[in-house]
Amino acid sequence: MKYCFLALAVLLSGAVGMASADYILIKVNVGQQKEAGTPGAGMIGMIPGTGMIGGNGQGGGLTSAVPPGGGGFPGAPGGGFPGAPGGGGLTPAVPPGGTGFPGAPDGGGFPGQPGGGGYLGQQGGAGGAQQPAPIEVVAVVEVDASFKTLSKVLQPGQQAPLEAKTRWGSTKLWNLPAGPEVRVYPTSEEPSVAKRYLAEYAKVFKDKAKEKAGLKPSAKQIQDLAEYALTHGLNDKFVEVMKKLAEEEPANEAVVAFLKVQAALDRPVAKGGAADLKSHLGDIKEATLKDGKGHFILYHKLSSNDPEEVQERLAQLEDSLRTYFYWFALKGVVLPVPTERLPALLTTKEPEFKRTRNSLADPPVVGDGIFARRENVSVFCAKPLDARYDMLDKFTSAIMSKGRFVRQELVTGKANAGYEKGTKINELAYAGTLALAMKELESEAERAGASHDASRQLLFASGLLPRNVTVPEWVLFGMGSFFETPEHSAWPTPTGLSSVYLPAFRYELGSKGKNFEGTPLKTLRKIVTDGYFRNLTPDDYKNKTDRLLKARSAAWALTYFLAQNKLSNLNRYFQLLSEMPRDLELDDATLMDCFARAFDCYDAKTKKPDDAKLGILAGDWQSNMLTVNFEAEDFLKKLHEIYAESNAKPEDPKKPGVPMVVMP
Repeated sequence: MKYCFLALAVLLSGAVGMASADYILIKVNVGQQKEAGTPGAGMIGMIPGTGMIGGNGQGGGLTSAVPPGGGGFPGAPGGGFPGAPGGGGLTPAVPPGGTGFPGAPDGGGFPGQPGGGGYLGQQGGAGGAQQPAPIEVVAVVEVDASFKTLSKVLQPGQQAPLEAKTRWGSTKLWNLPAGPEVRVYPTSEEPSVAKRYLAEYAKVFKDKAKEKAGLKPSAKQIQDLAEYALTHGLNDKFVEVMKKLAEEEPANEAVVAFLKVQAALDRPVAKGGAADLKSHLGDIKEATLKDGKGHFILYHKLSSNDPEEVQERLAQLEDSLRTYFYWFALKGVVLPVPTERLPALLTTKEPEFKRTRNSLADPPVVGDGIFARRENVSVFCAKPLDARYDMLDKFTSAIMSKGRFVRQELVTGKANAGYEKGTKINELAYAGTLALAMKELESEAERAGASHDASRQLLFASGLLPRNVTVPEWVLFGMGSFFETPEHSAWPTPTGLSSVYLPAFRYELGSKGKNFEGTPLKTLRKIVTDGYFRNLTPDDYKNKTDRLLKARSAAWALTYFLAQNKLSNLNRYFQLLSEMPRDLELDDATLMDCFARAFDCYDAKTKKPDDAKLGILAGDWQSNMLTVNFEAEDFLKKLHEIYAESNAKPEDPKKPGVPMVVMP
């Protein structure tokens, strides 16, 4: 059955329009739409019909086909919104005498209500039918300021839309008590990253008890604060804290490394790029950051009126590059900063992205991007390569079409811009909510792609690995994911615990401890010899199977442990890989020898890896990964549950113990 509706989920009990909140969660249920212009298929009055609220007539508002006598909302005879006689309004497709919401004549109500039908796939009663499972898209948006309720109300007794300030601007949001709703996480649930950083800062630099005693913060405290800023995407705060540390301890190893790296990052960068790539692509534009200090050159074919999208992408790439070099500097390691700009390519749509990937020997896709080692270029798609995003895009396009709304301006909240004159406030809020959801999903994809693929590119650009050696995929993916902020992450997490791969890794260890290879040593050996990736098929990558998630979570987990606890050994491992023969697929024995030598697990007498020492290393690794905890465990668990519920297939519901993981 075809249906089309938007439900912005009620996630927590409590009133709408809280005075303060740091996160808003938008949950969109999208389904197949009828063709525009057919009876009952209009979007917010865009075709002849009723409009959205209080509609009356034949072709109503935002709805799929609603036959006479259909469902509707509370007290709505024959469909539509409250008090809307006729067939319109905003409602799912409802068969004759079928579903509906509580109080709808001839209809069922919410799940479990007598009378059949119900909501979101519940079984219908008399005249009802089994609704298909919802296709849901979830976006979590951090809010920069308290919400405010707009003064103009829609109808007596109804709540007006909200207005929320985000990093993009001020957006009006849907907030009606019936139908589509927006609920916000209260501040007590989880403060924003900025607020959490300020709290950590106060512990170090504004401890009144220590100030009275004449005590200064230790170098370790300041260094830990700098790392906290870095792992939350606050590069500017990281620089501020490291400069404070430089004032206190100029000879500190991390300070010395940081100052050298910062000076290298601030130097002018040569044009660079990829001449061969540009000639191959033909008529293509090139862009750099407006301030001229960026380390990337982005090739694209976007129209000339899209500079903002290009600049956002370049800013993400530059931010990822600085995080990469800052993190190594914090550990006392100075890596050479590229003196020429690194090439990146932005394709417009998925077909172009696929053609480009095929021409580059099919490197693996992670999120919405790839890194081609030989060509030294990162390639991204301007639109997220996600089926649910694509459905949301099509759903939203029907509302934004014909120039009635301008999505970008709805998000930025420019005065008297982004909508036609005379647009009702509720229609504006409805469109604004959809626009904000799409903007957040696009931003997540940009951030994930830039942080992962730019980090892969930097492994070679910074000299850690040579481009002419066939490096195991576990190393490339592991390092990319270590610096990555994955999609569906509520805030930046470079070099921190992955909200995608840690739960998946723990689950694989969890079922009687046997879901990997049975022992830590066997699992370590399978990872290091690239066994998990070599066994993957094209279908695993295409369908994002459990086998792919298992391989990636294992690579991330081992890399995270080694980078955080054995960095000098890990750098030695990179050096040994660099000494391998050019363009030669390394066999299992060679890969194990390399790893064992680098991590002091090699027996010089037998000239073989020492399994006893490797076993101790493997045991320490798995024990560590079972004991580390997320910073906001309860908050993230709720988000994972929501993502999992939104992505679970109706014939294969989530079972107890299965991780709440959605792989980007």
